[in-house]
Amino acid sequence: MTSDAGAHDTSATLRPILALFAGVLAEVFTIITVVIVVYGHRLVAGGQSEQEMQAYGLRAAAIVGPVFGVIYTFLMALWVMRKVNDRHLPHALLVAAGLAAFIARRRLESSR
Repeated sequence: MTSDAGAHDTSATLRPILALFAGVLAEVFTIITVVIVVYGHRLVAGGQSEQEMQAYGLRAAAIVGPVFGVIYTFLMALWVMRKVNDRHLPHALLVAAGLAAFIARRRLESSR
């Protein structure tokens, strides 16, 4: 009986870390999706100039990024919630906090 209680305590401790990791993972999946869309377009429309390709990349990132960011964040929140019996809102907020921290760090690095 004590081993079950210890396992439950360990999983309860790791859930917030998993939720933050899921938020970061959602952003990584979003970046991968944007890269796939942009490079897929480059393969299909190979006759465009570098300036046209760059303009398309910026437009595609502005559309694909937010749409898939929401989708991946939702899916990662569902993934974290699959074994959570209580405190759903705090876990979902931790997923969002992980995503927000990753985005903030990336923007700070790009503004330098």
